[in-house]
Amino acid sequence: MYPPSAARPTRVEIALSFAADGVRLLAKDDGPGVSEAEVPKLTKRLYSADDSRTRPGRGFGLTLVFAILELHKASLQISGYPGFAVEVRFGPASPA
Repeated sequence: MYPPSAARPTRVEIALSFAADGVRLLAKDDGPGVSEAEVPKLTKRLYSADDSRTRPGRGFGLTLVFAILELHKASLQISGYPGFAVEVRFGPASPA
């Protein structure tokens, strides 16, 4: 259960799909989310949303995720409310 004080557990879903244009990974939950105004800031180094400072946990570590995805030429899309969702898209594999 997360957070421990919640009246009900947060539901988390993870999906992976494959297509000709690449791979899509989606991770989402039905937790409190973040405001849409804060979404663009979530990949900034050392950024913490104001309301997250009063809740337990450290979050997704999106700054690190974003840096790794840039190295792999993948895209990242975040939506913050309701719940929280992160979608990662990897293009098709190039021949070795």
